[in-house]
Amino acid sequence: MGQQRGSSYDFRAGRAQLVPTALKRGYGAAFARRERGELAFFQGHGILEREKTQEKEGIHTRLIIASGNAHKVREIKQIAAPFFNEILSLKEAGLSLDVKEDGQSFYENAKKKAAAVAALSGCAALADDSGLCVDALGGAPGIFSARFAGEGASDGDNNALLLKRLQNSPAPRAARYACAIVLLLPDGGESSAYGECAGHILEAPQGSGGFGYDPLFVPEGFSLSFGQIPAEEKNQISHRAKALRALAAQLGAQKGEKA
Repeated sequence: MGQQRGSSYDFRAGRAQLVPTALKRGYGAAFARRERGELAFFQGHGILEREKTQEKEGIHTRLIIASGNAHKVREIKQIAAPFFNEILSLKEAGLSLDVKEDGQSFYENAKKKAAAVAALSGCAALADDSGLCVDALGGAPGIFSARFAGEGASDGDNNALLLKRLQNSPAPRAARYACAIVLLLPDGGESSAYGECAGHILEAPQGSGGFGYDPLFVPEGFSLSFGQIPAEEKNQISHRAKALRALAAQLGAQKGEKA
C-alpha cells in the first residue's frame, strides 16, 4: 500500500500503529480527527475486520524483531512465520534505537528491548538476550558476555579473557549457552521462552565459524566446537533455536485455543 491522501501520508505506517490500537481500545474509542479518517479508510477496505478475525485465530499482523543480526532475523522469521502476516527486522521497519541492557537477567534485557521496539512502532515486538555461563566462574560471563572484556571488546578480547580466567580450571570445564526470548503484542499480551545448550570450554579456539565464544564451546554429544559445526546443524541445537521452538509451541497452543 503506497502513499495516498497527499505525499506526506504513509498508510503503511498508519496501519502499523492505528490498527492494533483500534483492536485494543475498540472502534468506538475516542480518536483524533485525522485518526478517525484513517480508521474509516482501513474499515472501508476491510482491513480492520480482517485483522480482528486474524487476531481471534491467533494470527497477528506485523512483528518487528529487535535485532540487526541478519542470521538471527532469518532464524526467527522461519519459526515465527505461521503466526504473523509480516515479520521485519529493525532496518526493514525503518527503526533505529539503542537500548541499554542493564537488566539483571537475560529475560529482563530481552523484555526491555522488546518493550522499546513495541512502544516505538505500535507493533508486536520480539527480542532475545543470550550469553555464555561457565560453571567454574560462577555463571560468568552471563549477561555480560558481549562486554566481558569491557565495553567495545571484540570476540577475540572476550575469548582471551575467558581462557585467562579458566587457566587453572581442570577439564572438562562445564558451560552452557543460555537464551531468553520475549514477545510483546499490541494488546499487552506477553509470551516468553528460555533455551539452553550445555557443553564445555576448550583450552584454545577451534574453527572460525559462528561468533562470540563459539570457537571455544563444544556442545554435549559433539567433538567439534560451534565454530566448526555447520551453521545449519548448529541452528538445530543452539540455545536460541530451543527458545524459539518453545515460544512457537506457546503461540501454537494459543492459536489452537482461539480456533
